[in-house]
Amino acid sequence: MRNKIFLVLFIVPFFSKGQEIVETDRSPYKNTLKWNLTPIAIGGFKNIVFSYERLLPRNNSFSISSGFLSFPEFGSNSSGIFRNIERTKSTGFTFSGDYRFYLNRNKFAAPDGIYWGPFFNFYNYNTDFKADYYESGVYQASGEMETNINVAFVGVQLGYQFVFKERYTVDLILFGPALGMYNASFKASGDIVPQEELQEIIDFLKERYPVVRDLTNTGSTDGAGTSWGAGFRYAIKIGYRF
Repeated sequence: MRNKIFLVLFIVPFFSKGQEIVETDRSPYKNTLKWNLTPIAIGGFKNIVFSYERLLPRNNSFSISSGFLSFPEFGSNSSGIFRNIERTKSTGFTFSGDYRFYLNRNKFAAPDGIYWGPFFNFYNYNTDFKADYYESGVYQASGEMETNINVAFVGVQLGYQFVFKERYTVDLILFGPALGMYNASFKASGDIVPQEELQEIIDFLKERYPVVRDLTNTGSTDGAGTSWGAGFRYAIKIGYRF
Protein backbone atom coordinates (compact mmCIF):
# COMPACT_ATOMS: atom_id res chain seq x y z
CA MET A 1 0.00 0.00 0.00
CA ARG A 2 2.76 2.40 0.89
CA ASN A 3 4.50 1.60 -2.41
CA LYS A 4 1.33 2.42 -4.35
CA ILE A 5 0.91 5.75 -2.57
CA PHE A 6 4.52 6.60 -3.20
CA LEU A 7 4.14 5.75 -6.90
CA VAL A 8 1.08 7.99 -7.25
CA LEU A 9 2.83 10.88 -5.50
CA PHE A 10 5.81 10.41 -7.78
CA ILE A 11 3.83 10.34 -11.04
CA VAL A 12 1.27 13.11 -10.44
CA PRO A 13 3.72 16.05 -10.48
CA PHE A 14 5.12 14.97 -13.86
CA PHE A 15 1.65 14.38 -15.25
CA SER A 16 0.54 17.81 -14.07
CA LYS A 17 3.62 19.44 -15.58
CA GLY A 18 2.95 17.74 -18.88
CA GLN A 19 -0.61 18.99 -18.85
CA GLU A 20 0.61 22.52 -18.19
CA ILE A 21 2.92 22.43 -21.23
CA VAL A 22 0.18 21.12 -23.48
CA GLU A 23 -2.20 23.84 -22.36
CA THR A 24 0.50 26.47 -22.90
CA ASP A 25 1.11 25.18 -26.43
CA ARG A 26 -2.61 25.54 -27.15
CA SER A 27 -2.41 29.31 -27.25
CA PRO A 28 -5.63 30.94 -28.45
CA TYR A 29 -3.55 33.46 -30.41
CA LYS A 30 -2.25 31.63 -33.49
CA ASN A 31 -1.83 34.72 -35.70
CA THR A 32 0.51 37.70 -35.46
CA LEU A 33 0.35 40.83 -37.61
CA LYS A 34 3.65 42.77 -37.66
CA TRP A 35 4.99 46.10 -38.87
CA ASN A 36 8.55 45.97 -40.20
CA LEU A 37 10.43 49.06 -38.96
CA THR A 38 13.71 48.34 -40.79
CA PRO A 39 12.73 49.75 -44.24
CA ILE A 40 11.72 53.02 -42.57
CA ALA A 41 15.21 53.41 -41.12
CA ILE A 42 16.69 52.91 -44.59
CA GLY A 43 14.31 54.83 -46.84
CA GLY A 44 11.89 56.79 -44.67
CA PHE A 45 8.16 56.53 -44.00
CA LYS A 46 7.35 55.94 -47.69
CA ASN A 47 8.45 52.36 -47.07
CA ILE A 48 5.57 50.33 -45.66
CA VAL A 49 6.06 46.60 -45.07
CA PHE A 50 3.79 44.30 -43.05
CA SER A 51 4.21 40.67 -42.02
CA TYR A 52 1.90 37.87 -41.00
CA GLU A 53 3.00 34.88 -38.90
CA ARG A 54 0.91 31.75 -38.35
CA LEU A 55 1.68 29.23 -35.62
CA LEU A 56 1.85 25.56 -36.56
CA PRO A 57 2.12 22.38 -34.45
CA ARG A 58 5.44 21.32 -32.91
CA ASN A 59 6.62 24.87 -32.18
CA ASN A 60 6.87 25.78 -35.86
CA SER A 61 5.43 28.67 -37.86
CA PHE A 62 5.48 30.29 -41.26
CA SER A 63 5.67 33.99 -42.04
CA ILE A 64 5.03 36.11 -45.14
CA SER A 65 5.82 39.80 -45.70
CA SER A 66 4.86 42.30 -48.38
CA GLY A 67 4.89 46.04 -48.88
CA PHE A 68 5.92 49.11 -50.82
CA LEU A 69 9.47 50.44 -51.12
CA SER A 70 11.01 53.70 -52.25
CA PHE A 71 14.65 54.08 -53.34
CA PRO A 72 16.59 56.51 -51.08
CA GLU A 73 16.91 60.13 -52.18
CA PHE A 74 19.94 60.97 -54.30
CA GLY A 75 22.53 63.55 -53.33
CA SER A 76 25.31 65.20 -55.33
CA ASN A 77 28.47 63.15 -55.39
CA SER A 78 31.69 64.36 -53.79
CA SER A 79 33.43 65.07 -57.12
CA GLY A 80 30.58 67.29 -58.27
CA ILE A 81 30.04 65.42 -61.54
CA PHE A 82 26.26 65.40 -60.98
CA ARG A 83 24.33 68.38 -59.69
CA ASN A 84 20.71 69.45 -59.36
CA ILE A 85 19.61 65.85 -58.94
CA GLU A 86 15.82 65.51 -58.91
CA ARG A 87 14.01 62.23 -58.44
CA THR A 88 10.99 62.08 -60.77
CA LYS A 89 9.74 58.58 -60.04
CA SER A 90 10.26 56.11 -57.23
CA THR A 91 8.23 52.92 -56.93
CA GLY A 92 9.03 49.48 -55.62
CA PHE A 93 7.80 46.52 -53.66
CA THR A 94 9.05 43.58 -51.66
CA PHE A 95 7.84 40.08 -50.93
CA SER A 96 9.35 37.50 -48.59
CA GLY A 97 8.54 34.29 -46.79
CA ASP A 98 10.15 32.13 -44.15
CA TYR A 99 9.60 28.96 -42.14
CA ARG A 100 10.53 29.02 -38.45
CA PHE A 101 11.64 26.33 -36.04
CA TYR A 102 11.35 27.54 -32.44
CA LEU A 103 13.77 25.74 -30.14
CA ASN A 104 12.26 23.27 -27.70
CA ARG A 105 14.62 24.60 -25.04
CA ASN A 106 12.92 28.01 -25.07
CA LYS A 107 11.48 28.94 -21.70
CA PHE A 108 8.05 29.77 -23.18
CA ALA A 109 5.99 28.28 -25.99
CA ALA A 110 6.23 29.58 -29.57
CA PRO A 111 6.25 32.23 -30.84
CA ASP A 112 8.35 33.38 -27.86
CA GLY A 113 12.08 32.69 -27.95
CA ILE A 114 14.88 31.71 -30.31
CA TYR A 115 14.06 30.46 -33.80
CA TRP A 116 15.84 29.58 -37.01
CA GLY A 117 14.80 28.59 -40.53
CA PRO A 118 15.05 29.21 -44.28
CA PHE A 119 13.81 32.39 -45.94
CA PHE A 120 13.27 33.97 -49.36
CA ASN A 121 13.34 37.70 -50.14
CA PHE A 122 12.55 39.65 -53.30
CA TYR A 123 12.99 43.41 -53.85
CA ASN A 124 12.13 45.62 -56.82
CA TYR A 125 13.01 49.29 -57.33
CA ASN A 126 11.95 51.50 -60.27
CA THR A 127 13.51 54.94 -59.99
CA ASP A 128 13.90 57.79 -62.49
CA PHE A 129 15.80 61.01 -61.89
CA LYS A 130 17.03 64.11 -63.69
CA ALA A 131 20.53 65.51 -63.29
CA ASP A 132 23.02 67.96 -64.72
CA TYR A 133 26.34 66.46 -65.80
CA TYR A 134 29.60 68.39 -65.19
CA GLU A 135 33.26 67.88 -66.11
CA SER A 136 35.95 69.86 -64.24
CA GLY A 137 33.23 72.12 -62.90
CA VAL A 138 31.91 72.96 -66.39
CA TYR A 139 28.34 72.09 -67.39
CA GLN A 140 28.19 69.45 -70.14
CA ALA A 141 24.70 67.99 -70.40
CA SER A 142 21.32 67.39 -68.79
CA GLY A 143 19.15 64.33 -68.97
CA GLU A 144 17.06 61.71 -67.26
CA MET A 145 18.06 58.29 -65.99
CA GLU A 146 15.66 55.33 -65.80
CA THR A 147 16.66 52.53 -63.40
CA ASN A 148 15.11 49.15 -62.69
CA ILE A 149 16.68 46.98 -59.96
CA ASN A 150 15.62 43.49 -58.85
CA VAL A 151 17.16 41.47 -56.02
CA ALA A 152 16.24 37.92 -54.92
CA PHE A 153 17.77 36.24 -51.85
CA VAL A 154 17.62 32.74 -50.41
CA GLY A 155 19.20 32.04 -47.03
CA VAL A 156 18.93 30.91 -43.42
CA GLN A 157 18.06 33.21 -40.54
CA LEU A 158 18.45 33.20 -36.77
CA GLY A 159 16.25 35.39 -34.61
CA TYR A 160 14.56 36.01 -31.29
CA GLN A 161 10.96 37.03 -30.68
CA PHE A 162 9.72 38.55 -27.43
CA VAL A 163 6.08 38.24 -26.40
CA PHE A 164 4.67 40.76 -23.91
CA LYS A 165 1.34 40.35 -22.12
CA GLU A 166 0.43 37.50 -24.49
CA ARG A 167 -0.61 39.93 -27.25
CA TYR A 168 2.39 42.07 -28.21
CA THR A 169 5.60 40.97 -29.91
CA VAL A 170 9.03 42.33 -30.85
CA ASP A 171 10.61 40.21 -33.55
CA LEU A 172 14.38 40.55 -34.10
CA ILE A 173 16.00 38.87 -37.10
CA LEU A 174 19.59 38.96 -35.92
CA PHE A 175 21.58 36.89 -38.41
CA GLY A 176 20.57 35.98 -41.95
CA PRO A 177 23.34 35.08 -44.45
CA ALA A 178 22.05 34.49 -47.98
CA LEU A 179 22.90 33.99 -51.62
CA GLY A 180 21.34 36.53 -53.94
CA MET A 181 20.74 37.23 -57.61
CA TYR A 182 21.00 40.89 -58.63
CA ASN A 183 19.56 42.29 -61.84
CA ALA A 184 19.61 45.91 -62.94
CA SER A 185 18.97 47.92 -66.09
CA PHE A 186 19.74 51.58 -66.77
CA LYS A 187 18.71 53.86 -69.63
CA ALA A 188 19.67 57.48 -70.23
CA SER A 189 17.69 60.06 -72.22
CA GLY A 190 18.07 63.72 -73.09
CA ASP A 191 21.60 65.04 -73.68
CA ILE A 192 23.20 62.25 -71.60
CA VAL A 193 23.83 59.86 -74.46
CA PRO A 194 27.57 59.15 -74.83
CA GLN A 195 28.74 55.92 -73.24
CA GLU A 196 31.19 57.61 -70.87
CA GLU A 197 28.45 59.81 -69.40
CA LEU A 198 26.13 56.85 -68.79
CA GLN A 199 28.97 54.90 -67.24
CA GLU A 200 29.68 57.85 -64.93
CA ILE A 201 26.05 57.72 -63.74
CA ILE A 202 26.17 53.98 -63.14
CA ASP A 203 29.44 54.33 -61.22
CA PHE A 204 27.82 57.10 -59.19
CA LEU A 205 24.94 54.75 -58.23
CA LYS A 206 27.31 51.91 -57.42
CA GLU A 207 29.33 54.17 -55.14
CA ARG A 208 26.32 55.00 -52.98
CA TYR A 209 24.12 51.92 -53.10
CA PRO A 210 25.69 48.46 -52.66
CA VAL A 211 22.72 46.78 -54.33
CA VAL A 212 23.78 48.33 -57.65
CA ARG A 213 27.45 47.28 -57.52
CA ASP A 214 28.90 44.83 -60.01
CA LEU A 215 25.67 44.58 -61.99
CA THR A 216 26.25 46.20 -65.32
CA ASN A 217 28.23 46.15 -68.52
CA THR A 218 27.03 49.10 -70.56
CA GLY A 219 26.41 49.57 -74.25
CA SER A 220 26.10 52.87 -76.06
CA THR A 221 22.92 54.11 -74.38
CA ASP A 222 21.80 51.25 -72.14
CA GLY A 223 23.29 49.28 -69.31
CA ALA A 224 22.02 45.99 -67.98
CA GLY A 225 23.38 43.00 -66.15
CA THR A 226 22.81 40.12 -63.75
CA SER A 227 25.16 38.76 -61.11
CA TRP A 228 25.22 36.52 -58.06
CA GLY A 229 26.54 37.55 -54.68
CA ALA A 230 26.31 37.22 -50.93
CA GLY A 231 23.61 39.03 -49.00
CA PHE A 232 22.38 39.50 -45.46
CA ARG A 233 18.99 39.81 -43.79
CA TYR A 234 18.14 41.63 -40.59
CA ALA A 235 14.94 43.22 -39.33
CA ILE A 236 13.07 44.67 -36.37
CA LYS A 237 9.29 44.12 -36.30
CA ILE A 238 6.61 44.94 -33.78
CA GLY A 239 3.43 42.88 -33.76
CA TYR A 240 0.01 42.14 -32.33
CA ARG A 241 -1.31 38.59 -31.76
CA PHE A 242 -4.91 37.57 -32.36
